[in-house]
Amino acid sequence: MPEQPTHIFFNSRCAEYKTPFGAVPAGQTVTWRLTVPERLGYVDPHLVLTKDREDPVHYRMNFDGQTPGVNHFVFQLAPTTSGLYFYHFDLYTDFRKIYRTANGEGELTWVNGLDWQLTVYEPDFKTPDWIKDGTMYQIFPDRFYEGVPNKPLPFADRIYRPDKTGEPYFWPNEQSDGYLNMDYYGGDFAGIQQKLPYLEELGVTCIYLNPIFEAHANHRYNTANYLKADPLLGTNEDFAALCAEAQADMADNNAYWKQWEGPVKETGEKVYTAFLQGYGQKLGMRSYGACVDLLVEEFLPYTTTGGLTAE
Repeated sequence: MPEQPTHIFFNSRCAEYKTPFGAVPAGQTVTWRLTVPERLGYVDPHLVLTKDREDPVHYRMNFDGQTPGVNHFVFQLAPTTSGLYFYHFDLYTDFRKIYRTANGEGELTWVNGLDWQLTVYEPDFKTPDWIKDGTMYQIFPDRFYEGVPNKPLPFADRIYRPDKTGEPYFWPNEQSDGYLNMDYYGGDFAGIQQKLPYLEELGVTCIYLNPIFEAHANHRYNTANYLKADPLLGTNEDFAALCAEAQADMADNNAYWKQWEGPVKETGEKVYTAFLQGYGQKLGMRSYGACVDLLVEEFLPYTTTGGLTAE
């Protein structure tokens, strides 16, 4: 049974337990601090750190003093290579471990649970200037907009949906938690291209597409060919044309918004920061960046790059 939530063993979102917050460059020291109630008796806690696709490494934590009823432990490590690392804590003496809960705190348990994640990036990595202060719009291609109606379906088991406002079909398959994704609403590259003026009006500076490669499901995460666009979306040449027009439109859009940089932008940010701080957000507008860091750390364990590019 999990330990009753009367004691905080660890919290990855609190500087009292882990510093620095969020992702770190390779070579930077990370400090983990663990607190264990004395009532648990003698413990010998270890940090169990696993780099993605490698074997776990157990690091014995150092005793770091006491406060009334609580033993404190600390361990410091500077990861030397970039990548994704996952960790939990093992008390060693009674086979109990400390795993992550949904709010980032630690839970003492006899069974395996969720690890925390540490993202380590290359020290010379620089966020591209074009994404700073930008607005990203994510598109699920099949459900966005149909530019070429009544396209032939390349496979017999694909079902075309002329009722664009209808509920998606749900077909459980032979797997207990699986279902088929074979109904298509017809969204395509041409539809996205036709909607570029609309996206520009919204102030969008970057378009993020869900998978576009040839696949046998409407979500296209089960691709069969990373070098070929799904024929229901269009051809590789259609994708290149979309990219070229989007790049031209986004350049015009960026030029428009650039006129607001300088004193106008700085004054607006100061006013909004003061507003947020007045409601307890000590970081002001920087709190949005901290939120993104948290989401990346907790919910985006993998990033991928596609094989289609527009020259």
